[in-house]
Amino acid sequence: MEFISLAIKKQKHMGLQKKECSNTPIHPLMTSSDFLVLITILLAIVSTAIANNKMIWIYKFSRFSIITYILIMIAINYFIFFPWYEQRGIYIERLMIKGSPMAATWGYILSLVFIFLLIWKIAIYRHFPSSNKAKLISYYKSLINSNINVLTEYLQTYHLEEIEKLITKINKSYNEQNNALQEESPWNDEQPTKNKLQKKNTPIETAIFNEVILNKTFVIKSVEHDSTFFLKCVHRCINANIVGFKNVVEVYFRTMIRQKNSHLLEGLKGPLNYKGNQDIEYRLDDSPFLTLLFTKTEFVYNLEVFRAFGEEAFRESSLGNSIFSEQTNEWRDNKYQSTAVFQFLRFTDIFIRRLLLSIKKDNKPQDPYLNLYYFKMICSNLIENHTIHYANSYAEKYVNDVVHNINTWIHVMEKLRINIFEVRLLKIYAQLAEELAETPRLENFGIEMASRFLTDFLSIEQREAIHIQKLQKNEQ
Repeated sequence: MEFISLAIKKQKHMGLQKKECSNTPIHPLMTSSDFLVLITILLAIVSTAIANNKMIWIYKFSRFSIITYILIMIAINYFIFFPWYEQRGIYIERLMIKGSPMAATWGYILSLVFIFLLIWKIAIYRHFPSSNKAKLISYYKSLINSNINVLTEYLQTYHLEEIEKLITKINKSYNEQNNALQEESPWNDEQPTKNKLQKKNTPIETAIFNEVILNKTFVIKSVEHDSTFFLKCVHRCINANIVGFKNVVEVYFRTMIRQKNSHLLEGLKGPLNYKGNQDIEYRLDDSPFLTLLFTKTEFVYNLEVFRAFGEEAFRESSLGNSIFSEQTNEWRDNKYQSTAVFQFLRFTDIFIRRLLLSIKKDNKPQDPYLNLYYFKMICSNLIENHTIHYANSYAEKYVNDVVHNINTWIHVMEKLRINIFEVRLLKIYAQLAEELAETPRLENFGIEMASRFLTDFLSIEQREAIHIQKLQKNEQ
């Protein structure tokens, strides 16, 4: 393509030549009025975005793209007002030749290109230049308190896919560190070093994950708007060594429990059906929340979600809840199942089964730490606070539910041939029986539970002896 040169010539020399060679159209494709309409449209887009607090598209423009758009606008202005420039001797010789594209035609073409590029940048383009990282993060932080709905929409639209890729990299690095430690010593309890994702030259998604998604205020606010959004962002991340990650996960679940979030209650209150015929693992497909939560058992274990449920249950049992003094009745079951202590029991039931299956699948010796003594402390509070109305109350029901689950978990461990929690569970069982027996007015309940404990314990011992005999026969 030949270079187009600008020729500035004197007015005297132009007279006759312009009359013979001028290519200025009588009815141009685009006039100054059309240019004003284009400017009006741009101003309308900007004003609408400002009014709706949707300025996100501004941060898509780098300095280079802004300069490019300005140059295109200058070119459009030149072609549309070409007669004015022509009269002052500022014209492109190519446009003065008859038969060549007219200036207005070029102005029309550039206007279409400008509008297309603008629409593409605003509505379709999903990425942000790294030069705008600080401004974008600052804008997102301002939305946490002013418009959390818009913020979650932006994160979902522009960043969630990239954050998932980031988490995949984080998990890969975390597993490599763990494997390296295990190769040095199989019994090494040392944890991978703490990671802080925020660095000067980190990608935008890394900064957003660290400064926005792991922001406690954002977590609390997002629960009110979309209670599963935070979990969608982080549920695959298993690296608990990211600075602040474990704390915000605890804040999230404790907020969900205290606010009696509907997604949480629907998942933990409803009946759970077994997956397969072994009565070991629950099928969670009916609950989107539980499906997200237990996508990765490592997430639940490493981030100590168990602790968040346990702390809230213990807090509720300490402060007191009138439902535990009431007599059991099917009409009150819904209220009982909405309590933090029930949610903790149901969550633990799902989690322990998943954890045992995960250990079985890995086929290596593990002794994961779970503070199961939360159940002992919770039951002690219920016994102490509701002694007078204990008989046939929801306090008694909860203690019995705990004992029932202890037996069930031991039975599951026997099926999987994994013995990791059995001693701790039996100890809690025995301590509850002892506490009831030593509590005035509840001695009979203690004696009854002690009798059940002996029966269950002997049954466990008998099943274990039978299994050992079978193994010995197989060896022979």
